Amino acid sequence: LVLSLMLGGLHLFAGEGYAIIGRPHFIPDNYYIGDEVICRLILRTEPGIEISRDPALKLPDRPELVIEELNIYPGTGNQTVVEITFIPFYPQLRIPRLDLGDVVLDEIVINTFSILDEGGSNFEPLRSQVYLPYTRELVLVFIFILLLIPVIFLSASDRFRKRLKDRLALKRRVRPYTRISSLIRELGESAGVVSPKDFYTRLTQALRSYLSDVTGIDYISITTGEIAAGLKRTFEDPKIAESVQEVMQFADEIKFSGKRAARAHQRRDLVRLRRTITLVEKEMARIRQQEDEDKRRSSRRRGGGA
Repeated sequence: LVLSLMLGGLHLFAGEGYAIIGRPHFIPDNYYIGDEVICRLILRTEPGIEISRDPALKLPDRPELVIEELNIYPGTGNQTVVEITFIPFYPQLRIPRLDLGDVVLDEIVINTFSILDEGGSNFEPLRSQVYLPYTRELVLVFIFILLLIPVIFLSASDRFRKRLKDRLALKRRVRPYTRISSLIRELGESAGVVSPKDFYTRLTQALRSYLSDVTGIDYISITTGEIAAGLKRTFEDPKIAESVQEVMQFADEIKFSGKRAARAHQRRDLVRLRRTITLVEKEMARIRQQEDEDKRRSSRRRGGGA
């Protein structure tokens, strides 16, 4: 009777022509829900019994148990090693039926542990937020900087506004000169290539726009004579009005009288235009300097009166 019981313990599962020797070995020995586990079985087969797996056969894949891999290795003598890799998601499950040629593995019990089984159903209470080292110190420094920025800005706001205003004013003053200088370079490249009418049309339009932007007076919609008169009232240097009037009158003859202009005439007028712009810039710098001095004198008089 004892011998029969021992032999029964060795052959847990048996079929026609094969038997599982010993108990299934699990790696790791104690495994929990969600762990990857390897179940190793040793099969002893009789002659003529083949253990193989059809590559086209899909492994069982269930919500409660996922079988990832099935490997078969030859053992010593008439023994064969079968390894089943699986992941359990519920405790106390069974590996489903596996057809391995002439051998069928069915209902292998797996003892899956759960953390709830060890610690009961009482969960640990929620803990407070865990911060990185020096987090509070960095937050305090950041808040201090945020509070300090408005103070610095308010203390330097007058100086900042003055610098910004001066920079914007300088940009506005430089823009007309930059624009007409770029056009003069383009006209120099197109001199003798485009028609004289198109050449002088672009030249006079650019000159009218430049004078309007610099002085703030409308020189676009007035005649050539009115332009000369306005320049004489604005600038002390008479060469500015004379040079502009000569260029504008010659351009009017080209545009309206059909007068021809060689390439040499076009280049001459470009040189004259560049010299005129230089004189205008000098006069505008003198005028702005005079205006600044007048403002300073006026502020000093107001301060003295107070």
